[in-house]
Amino acid sequence: MPSGQSRGGAEEALRQLVRFREQSGFEALTVCFLEGGDLVGKISESGVEVHQVFAGRLRHVHRYLWTLVRLRSLIRRSGCDLVFSWMTKAHIYGAPVGGMLGLPTVYFQHGVPDRGPVDFLCRLLPASGALACSQYAAGCQQAVTRVPVLAATVGADLDRFQGRPAQRDPGVRQRLGLPEDRPVVGMVGRLQRWKGMHVFAEALAEVRRTRPEVTGVIVGGGHDLEPDYEPFLRRRIGELGLGEDLRLVGKQDNVPEWMEAFDVFVHASEREPFGIVVVEAMAMGKPVIATVPGGPQEILRDGVEGLLVPWSDGEAMSRAILRFLDEPLFALACGAEAQKRAQDFSAQRYAERVGEAVRQLLS
Repeated sequence: MPSGQSRGGAEEALRQLVRFREQSGFEALTVCFLEGGDLVGKISESGVEVHQVFAGRLRHVHRYLWTLVRLRSLIRRSGCDLVFSWMTKAHIYGAPVGGMLGLPTVYFQHGVPDRGPVDFLCRLLPASGALACSQYAAGCQQAVTRVPVLAATVGADLDRFQGRPAQRDPGVRQRLGLPEDRPVVGMVGRLQRWKGMHVFAEALAEVRRTRPEVTGVIVGGGHDLEPDYEPFLRRRIGELGLGEDLRLVGKQDNVPEWMEAFDVFVHASEREPFGIVVVEAMAMGKPVIATVPGGPQEILRDGVEGLLVPWSDGEAMSRAILRFLDEPLFALACGAEAQKRAQDFSAQRYAERVGEAVRQLLS
């Protein structure tokens, strides 16, 4: 595992697999992190064997070679049958070590392929196959790689979300400092351009032309790889005249409580590989708006469990928001269907899918 921090979907997916490893059919898991961080402790608490080998940067050749030596020794001692690289960067280490030890190697493509050097190098290395977090991501990956790619659709920790009421607790907005008597439309995600917070801001500005009482909320902190996006987003919010009517509340530990306060949940990402947060909102019975193309079109049906809009189309997004606000019975029906559909994306079923896909690749 190249990341030691709890940053996003790939890290959450690893936590789910470790937690429900019995459902995957793996006899045992040994997890090796290539950097430190809070995720290391969280995985250790799950009772699996955890190691750390500090890899440093790929461009430091001597450090890379030394990391391979350390990994080879660790994997040999652990008696593993498979080198499973969690994310493409990890495969740049896992593939050579697997080759040295004569072990099969598989990597997990949690995103869609890009033109970056890490993705390119990963695809050059041998593998028994690759997993992807959705059928959409699998199709994108299969188009650019020679190894077989299977979808192991990610799930969500439904226990954390489905117990909360679809109709919010009357006191939740007061605790969060949100207006009780105004519709609230919200997003949850790291502040990155591809997540589409600026598109959401443009849609909200359009919504407020006819529904000026609507308030927007974005829950999520900045990303260390895109430090300029948050200042850009704040400037854009000011240019649109939204001010405090679109609140950036930063990273929050009580995400389910914030989502409970929303009347409508929006997911605005560009080419979203899957969208765990979409499932989480559905599990709470929220009317959800998500973007296409991407993984969300495999999660919900347009007009049944939610509404789908083109990812960069602020006008289409504003129309979808207004439809949910203006047609409360339709919004309620979508939320009820969404709650039922979310059960197909539990973390337990995800772990089963990972085990089945790996066994299929190795066979």
